[in-house]
Amino acid sequence: MKLFLDDRRPCPAGYRLARTADECISLIKENEITVLSLDYNLGIGQPKGYAVAKYIAANASYPPKIIIHSNDRIGRIRMYRLLRKHMPSHASISITIRPGK
Repeated sequence: MKLFLDDRRPCPAGYRLARTADECISLIKENEITVLSLDYNLGIGQPKGYAVAKYIAANASYPPKIIIHSNDRIGRIRMYRLLRKHMPSHASISITIRPGK
């Protein structure tokens, strides 16, 4: 499954949409994720995409491909550094800024 985490942007074709960090983590736990695209800001007062990155790193639940698509520069860097620090050799990570928000 390709999984797209974002609270506002439309979901790209071929992806499953998660609007919250909790929903995204649940889908990671229950499915084999082949591509994960992460946003950082997920709404006022809501856990950030960083919570998903922490879950992935803590549980070694890395999909083969991770894309960080957040427009939040500091959030992108935080997620990238955490994921990169613990990333296994079978995984890759990239940053692609998407229009919106």
